Amino acid sequence: MALTWQISMRSKYPFFEDYMTLETITKAAVADGRLMLYCGAGVTIDRTGHSWSSLILSLLPERKHRTRPDMPTRSQVSDLETRSPESLASSVVYLLRANSGGGEKLKRALRNRLRAALYQEEGRWQNGRLVEEIIVLAALRSARGADTSILTTNYDTYLELAFERMRQNLPEVISAPGLRVFRAGNNTPVRTIAPNNRDPEEPGAFVDIVYLHGRLPRANEGTVDWPLVLDENSYASTARQVEKTIEEALRGASLALLLGTSLTDTPLVRALSVTPRDGCERLGILLRADFAHSDGANEDLALTLARHRASELGVGVLFPDFPGQVAQLLREVSLRRIYSVARPDEPKSLPYTDRVDAWWTSWATNNGGDPKLIKNVRRTLRRACKLMALTPSSSPFDSDAERFQVELWVREGPVAVNRNLRRWVRSNLLDIEGMAGKASDLERNSYLAPVRAFVDGRPRLLDVEELDGGRHDVEQYTWKSFLCVPILANSATVGVMCLASTRPASTTAMNKNAKTTANLVGRLRLDGSRLLDVGGQ
Repeated sequence: MALTWQISMRSKYPFFEDYMTLETITKAAVADGRLMLYCGAGVTIDRTGHSWSSLILSLLPERKHRTRPDMPTRSQVSDLETRSPESLASSVVYLLRANSGGGEKLKRALRNRLRAALYQEEGRWQNGRLVEEIIVLAALRSARGADTSILTTNYDTYLELAFERMRQNLPEVISAPGLRVFRAGNNTPVRTIAPNNRDPEEPGAFVDIVYLHGRLPRANEGTVDWPLVLDENSYASTARQVEKTIEEALRGASLALLLGTSLTDTPLVRALSVTPRDGCERLGILLRADFAHSDGANEDLALTLARHRASELGVGVLFPDFPGQVAQLLREVSLRRIYSVARPDEPKSLPYTDRVDAWWTSWATNNGGDPKLIKNVRRTLRRACKLMALTPSSSPFDSDAERFQVELWVREGPVAVNRNLRRWVRSNLLDIEGMAGKASDLERNSYLAPVRAFVDGRPRLLDVEELDGGRHDVEQYTWKSFLCVPILANSATVGVMCLASTRPASTTAMNKNAKTTANLVGRLRLDGSRLLDVGGQ
């Protein structure tokens, strides 16, 4: 059995029932001083598809080119990669300089390759909610005169794009914060959006975004703000100004949340080390999966050592079980800021566990047994086939035609000891499965695609070969690929809509182009939201 199937990657007690989680939500919600949000690569990885290391690898070609025989491929370097991303970047920059001629040509090569990697079409549909939750929290704080500074190590401008969408979705008569964009070491904004219907001099009038390692907008959406901190030389030349920028932000904040980072970036570590511990409270949100081990005792030890290290840096830590919980954590902070006390007439004012349990009780009692569920998921199937320009096959014995099935999975009994996702209804059955449907624990490395989408908190297109992990011959499975979309109700993820195909992800009509996939995601999300809605909840 593969190692990944032995790793729990889940805490003993639910993350949103842990006292440290609840305390963090309260602290962040009531903080009226400046909030600093430090955003590492993990914040936008759901959009870019890249960790820091894989972004460096993306600068290399996928296959050998006859005009550049000395340039290794991504797979060649990946197979032997044991160095830090910065040291690998130094080698890659050397190769790009040798092939481009250096100077402006090297800059152009870096700019074009990084843009191609950061702004993939898949990023338009596979993203989660973390970026939007960051902007929503900053805007809510602004409404009450509280300042927010967002420091990011990423080049991409997804945070800016989310801010723009937030502003566009607000009526013109509504007061809204402006945006100031800075690069490390420069107090003059490289971009400014004026606040709407409010005095620009008042507290909270602007949300600040600071790019620590350079800024690379999409093509035709702005100029590149060099240097792009990539290799060891650029790291060394900018380290002090980046460290100073983080120091100043920490000294000026009352609370700092460190997101999408493993607390290994040298300027961040140095800034944390030299700034006073009694001024700004620092909280790191570190994914539990980063410390996973096949032996439970070793995993506990790894988590304990991580806590000790963070404590030495003056940082308290939370270990969410899953990526989707990080975005939900910020959603809980925003809701607590809106509703300082729970109100019986407003379900969104309730704590997370109570809110999700109230949804389940209402939905399972009133909606879960509705005979129209089958009719509605079949309607979703027809709509999905129309988006793919296909006619659903009427015969299960038609081996040539690609066949599909829509499934609705729900978060069963949220306050129960077992944390499960259950398949409630399938379009290809005559009756609702309900509590008799397949159920699975919420696990990061589940073999079930809906569970993976649920815990990741974002749409996923997954192939059965990846899900099976080499345990069985994949030909035995009827369904070969799955497009799964998490569904929100009552400001929490409560289920997943899944479109399954008899063909693998590489050949399914679900994946013929990014636009089709995005349209399918939108349809599954809309229909799933209607099916899981409980009215006043």
